[in-house]
Amino acid sequence: MGNKMKTLGLFNLTGRPVLVQHRSSNFLILLVVCAAVFTDIFLYGILVPVLPFALTDRVGVPHDQVAKWNGILLALYNAGLCIGSPVFGFYADRTSSRRLPFLLGLIALAAATLLLCLSTSIALFAIGRVLQGISAAICWAVGLALLADTMGDKRGWAMGWVNWAMTAGFLLSPIIGGIAYAKAGYFAVYYLAFGLIVCDIVLRLLLVERKVTQKWQHRERNEGSNTANQEQQPEESDVRCSGDLNPDYGTIERDMAGPARAYWSLIKSRRLLASLLGCIMQSASKFAFYTVVPPFVDKTFHWDSLAAGLIFLCVFLPGFLSPVVGTASDRYGTKWLSSGGFLMSIPIFVCLRLVDSDSISHKVLFGVLLTLMGVATTLSSTPLMAEITYVIEEKERRQPGVWGAKGVYGVGFGLFTTSFALGGVIGSFMAGYLYEGPGWETFGWAFAVWCAGATRLGPRTWTCSACQGQLAVANSHPFGGLRRFASVRGSSQGADGNGRRGSRSRRVLLFASASAAGVASTALAFTDEIRNSYESVERTGRVVAALAICINDYRTTLNAKATIQDEEEQTKVLQACHKRCAERTFKVLEKNGGIFIKLGQHLSAMNYLLPPEWTTTFVPLQDKCPVSSFASIEDMFRKDTNGELWDIFSEFSSEPIGAASLAQVHLATLKESGRKVAVKVQHPDLEAFAPLDLALTKYTFSTLKRFFPEYDLEWLSSEMEVSLPKELDFQEEADNARRMKAHFAKMPELPLVIPEVIWARKRIIVMACESGARPDDLEYLDKNGIDRDEVSATLARIFNEMIFGDGAPLHCDPHGGNIAIRKNNARRGIGRGPNFDVILYDHGLYRDIPLPLRRSYAKMWLAVIDGDMDRMKKYSHEVAGIGDQDFPLFASAITGRDFSVVSNQGSILQTRSADEEQNMSSSLQEGLIVDLVQMLSRVPRIILLILKTNDLTRSLDESLQTRQGPIRSFLILARYCTRTVFHEQLEQIRNKGSLLWPPNGLRVFAAWLGYLRVEVKLEAFELWLGVKRVLGLKVDFVGGSQL
Repeated sequence: MGNKMKTLGLFNLTGRPVLVQHRSSNFLILLVVCAAVFTDIFLYGILVPVLPFALTDRVGVPHDQVAKWNGILLALYNAGLCIGSPVFGFYADRTSSRRLPFLLGLIALAAATLLLCLSTSIALFAIGRVLQGISAAICWAVGLALLADTMGDKRGWAMGWVNWAMTAGFLLSPIIGGIAYAKAGYFAVYYLAFGLIVCDIVLRLLLVERKVTQKWQHRERNEGSNTANQEQQPEESDVRCSGDLNPDYGTIERDMAGPARAYWSLIKSRRLLASLLGCIMQSASKFAFYTVVPPFVDKTFHWDSLAAGLIFLCVFLPGFLSPVVGTASDRYGTKWLSSGGFLMSIPIFVCLRLVDSDSISHKVLFGVLLTLMGVATTLSSTPLMAEITYVIEEKERRQPGVWGAKGVYGVGFGLFTTSFALGGVIGSFMAGYLYEGPGWETFGWAFAVWCAGATRLGPRTWTCSACQGQLAVANSHPFGGLRRFASVRGSSQGADGNGRRGSRSRRVLLFASASAAGVASTALAFTDEIRNSYESVERTGRVVAALAICINDYRTTLNAKATIQDEEEQTKVLQACHKRCAERTFKVLEKNGGIFIKLGQHLSAMNYLLPPEWTTTFVPLQDKCPVSSFASIEDMFRKDTNGELWDIFSEFSSEPIGAASLAQVHLATLKESGRKVAVKVQHPDLEAFAPLDLALTKYTFSTLKRFFPEYDLEWLSSEMEVSLPKELDFQEEADNARRMKAHFAKMPELPLVIPEVIWARKRIIVMACESGARPDDLEYLDKNGIDRDEVSATLARIFNEMIFGDGAPLHCDPHGGNIAIRKNNARRGIGRGPNFDVILYDHGLYRDIPLPLRRSYAKMWLAVIDGDMDRMKKYSHEVAGIGDQDFPLFASAITGRDFSVVSNQGSILQTRSADEEQNMSSSLQEGLIVDLVQMLSRVPRIILLILKTNDLTRSLDESLQTRQGPIRSFLILARYCTRTVFHEQLEQIRNKGSLLWPPNGLRVFAAWLGYLRVEVKLEAFELWLGVKRVLGLKVDFVGGSQL
């Protein structure tokens, strides 16, 4: 058996190997190298789906730490690859044969696979991964150097097939590994791995290097010709492009300055540095996708791991075009293909921002973008591999013997592999940081800048003018842009100093540009200040661009409207403009998020002020609130509490149960007490952008006023400047909540629940967990036997108590997301209490209504209910300084009703009809909105907040679809107003002297009788409504009477 092996030449080179011509053919050498690459990638990828389970089952790693250790093992693999590549590349160039280190690499891979198979500890897994990385370094450095020795002017084509093998390995290994593990168990995966290693050993042993074949050809020619010339050299064919052969085979040892100097000369090559830098950038872009795509499709499309894996087919399949790309690089050069690949990547990364929703069109777009990215990666990667050989060959042709007899292809490809691994580490880390921090959109922009920096490497030269005049190699245009000229030795040597300085200046400028692009994108990823500055510019650009477009659209539309005679056509033109501008603004508000979402929510409720095209367009913002990543929440806890989140909580949900424009809420369990709590956390980036967003809001409304003076909305930005800092301080919110809880504790008949505040920081507040359904969730109310009319009445009592109650604060943001209804039958035992609780959240925006304003406001409402125009005008002036001219408009704004209804006694108690809504909408379209905007700019800010509260509570009441309409709510309002006026009368009588003084006693008795008359009347009316409700009768109010 041993003799047979020797005959085949598998273990020695003393005898002529069998079939030496076939075993050293280009085809077999390419097949062996491609098989080695496939084996390396396959054995790496086959463990990807298995390793997490092995860490849990064989090592005992907790489930919540598997991802961390999996990442560490991947980093150790890359570390082995980075360290081993230059070392074994150097070793491969120093040995007499490349087959020996090639076999050593396979032995290292077998040892690593065996170690990983038998590992039962983290340490053994770590050693196995490092050894696997080292074996990959040997495979790539030695295998690619072997191809460079052999393939001649078909190197690009050969590198294309290497990429083809790598693509096949990436595609097949995770699928086969996952199936084998699922069907046959853990060791079945390694049986496949060892079977592939055996096949690879056979192929590598069959390999015979071309120089061995030429040695035997040379010996046979010498013996056959029987010539005395012992110094005849073998043919220079395509063994080594430099023409160097091993001196043992009869070649002449060339004069050289030693290996260290030669390698230093290689590393100093600007053209090689350009190629290695391009490799780092290309690898970083590729691994960025591998890092970000799985969590993105999980979050956006809600795909499982199988779907997330299949989407990578779009990236991998274009890799099978690598041989075609390699052939093109052999024919046309590496420069334009590589640069074109990077250039193609820029718009792809930019367009990723367009994919942001779970829709068919966005899924198709995402697949197309990934496929194009696969094409771009293929265009850049294959020529870069071939470029390494061109760099070395070019240097050898210009300076024969500079690399010595054995060349430096091993070192060159060792540096290439190191660059690839380094790019993978940089790309993965950058992508993860950008996606978890600034987000998907910034990730795309950052890597677009990154690829733009790589593109700058191609179109320019990286060598001096003297070198450009040297003899060129055909069809090897460099990625670094080296032009190929005929030899012009004279002009080259005669280049003056100015020419050299000019060329050097251009190279310095180019290098600075490329470095600046790389540094800019890296800084964008890792420096918060720079990242925030970039995002600030982007946010500002969106606002300014949309503002300019909308202003121009309105000016154009208004000018066109003036030329149209038909009023109906005028209305249609203006409505279309409203819709266009509202949709533009909606996109900006949604993209910028944070305060802009808050602004949009506020505007969506201002149907008394804005056209319906605006308010309806902004309604989706109620549910389109941003969600901050869990990693950013953990980081905020460290900064704000000087400790870890897990020091406080034993459990903390990674996904929020609710998100708003300014904050989000997580469920958690306190470590000390085991109590379930709700943790409200501010969006971490909000504080950084709040000043800018407020400034942009103010700029927007002031610009609108400048172009359209009649539309003065600056009061909105002024109010936000006052209220927003309060809403962003959760410690103030905690004080507000405690104060509200204490006030309503004195009224147990009102079923209001304020979650207990346990502790608070400026951006974090921990409260008792109180949950329920939205008040407009009619299905929940009906299913649990909760009367909608009772819910409406209870909400009316609660918010009227806030407005008119003595010492009560006013909650100024009572929209549906801040109120919950929870069934509670125990309430039935408290008087005639309802069978539910009303839970009130978000206590950031509170105001105190001054006592004089509260009393005038009560008198005004009593006048409105009575339909007394004179009193309405009097108290409207006391409340908001409204004159007779603005009174009709103010009356409509404060009640949300058409003035014809307000002026008709008792009509305000009726439900708003469709005709009334149409009449109000038409009035706004006809220009009444201008007067309304101007009026609101003059009223006190507290009145604006009261208007906002009225609007929100009125909207809630209408969404309940009660049988009684607004009648009962107005009756409850009247009772609170009457009580407020009665208390004022008592205070006035008290100021005149003792209540025991007979005249004062008579005044008190008279005031009490008047109050009692109204109270009894209202109570009776409310009881009548209750009877009709019990009987299932709908209330139709036909008139009213004086209170």
